[in-house]
Order: sequence, then C-alpha cells, then structure tokens
Amino acid sequence: MFKNLTAVIILVISFLHNFAFNAGTFYLALYYQAANGSTPLEAGMKMLPYSLGSSLASMPAAWFINVWQQRKHNTSGQKFVIALGLFVSTVGFGIPKATFSNFPSLTSRWVCLAGLMTLLYERSSLAAQAVFPLIAGIGIGMLFHSPYQVFTRAVKPSELATGTSAFFLVRFTGATIGLAAAGAIFSARSTKRLPPGLPLNGSSQAIDYSALIHLEPESFKLEVLKVISSSIRTIWIVCAPVLGISFLVCFQKSIPFVSQAYTF
Repeated sequence: MFKNLTAVIILVISFLHNFAFNAGTFYLALYYQAANGSTPLEAGMKMLPYSLGSSLASMPAAWFINVWQQRKHNTSGQKFVIALGLFVSTVGFGIPKATFSNFPSLTSRWVCLAGLMTLLYERSSLAAQAVFPLIAGIGIGMLFHSPYQVFTRAVKPSELATGTSAFFLVRFTGATIGLAAAGAIFSARSTKRLPPGLPLNGSSQAIDYSALIHLEPESFKLEVLKVISSSIRTIWIVCAPVLGISFLVCFQKSIPFVSQAYTF
C-alpha cells in the first residue's frame, strides 16, 4: 500500500487537512470568547457559519463528484474538489499581511484577500467574524469525503481493510497533533506576554476568557485582548502554509488519476 504513490499522497493530504481543521476550529471558539466576551454557548452559535459552511459544502462537492465520475469514469472529479477545497481553505485561513511587505508589486486587494482569518483581531466586526471563517469552512468541508474516495480506489482489494484503518489512523493523528501544536503555539505566544491579575475560572487556575471583555481600565483590557487575538492568529498563520503545501501537492504531475476501482 505504501508503495502506491496516490495512496501515500492522499494520506499526507488527509493528515495536513485534519491538522489545520482541528487547530483552527478549537481556537476559533476561544477567539469568540476572548474578543467578544461570549459564553461558550454563544461562541458555539457564532461558529455556525464555519461549521455549517463546512458541512453544507460537502453536499454539492459530493454531487459534483458523482456526476463527473459517471461521465469520465475516473477520479479526476475528486482531484478537482480536493484541489479547490485546499485552495479555498488556504485563502480562508490566510497569509499574514506582513508576509507581503517585500513584494510591493502585489496589489493591496490581493493582500487583503489572502489574509482573511488572519485579519481578525480584537475589534473586528461581527460581519468579518462570520464571513471570514465561513470561507475557510467551505474549503475545509470540501475535503471531508473526496480524499477517502480516491484512496479506496487506489489500494488493492486485499489491502482495503488495512488501508482504511491506516487512513483513519492518519486522519485522527493529524487532528490530535494539530490540536496539540495549536495549544503549544498559543501558550508560547501568550503566557509570557499576558499581565498578571487576570480573572480565573472558578477554583481552577485557567483564565476566564469570556470575562476579559469586562476588564478595567480600558487600556489594560485592550492590551490583554490584543495578546490573546494575536496569539490565536499565529495558529491560523501556521495552518495556512500547511494547507498550501497540500494544495501544491495536488498539482504534481506524478499523481495520477485512478481510472477505475479494483474489482473483487
């Protein structure tokens, strides 16, 4: 199975996709709590554009794959959906604006387009907080099913059971590592920069992020919120090249279309 280039590439894409998906999703909810003072329930409701966008995007993607596969009898439709989903999610998570400082020939319009979720900060409007994650969620959702369809067509029937186990092991490992890496990034970026005296959540030593919006004086509150939002943006900045690498992999000439599944 691991000698099959298509299967290996799909495993890599699945790992990186779930790395970015879980890292971005968990800390998006934390961003809503810290930036707006939302309760966990309110943060969950504000995440509906992201979560519903990703779920709904998988349906037209599946319809397109089915129609295209009936016409072409290969997995070129899946490959197109994978590439498009990775491109949209990369744009959604974005590349930080500072990255383009050495490229004056690029227009400011493209700079803004390529930095969607990394443009979110502690004072972003509710419209921006809904639309930017929605775009990222649409791209993420397009990859929920298509990689596995290509994978099952690439492996031999005798390897299908072990291959399926390997596929989901890689997928869940990517999700776990993504969440762990995001936690490490957030902790490294925020711990030493946060001032003392922040509100704690009950008897635990965890910060009550939903209470940060009520800090006084105003300058102290803005300082804290800026640290939290910039730390979360760093996670999205890391997710962007992860998805971008996956997008570039899709266009390698060495990755073939799978013309048909193995028959039993």
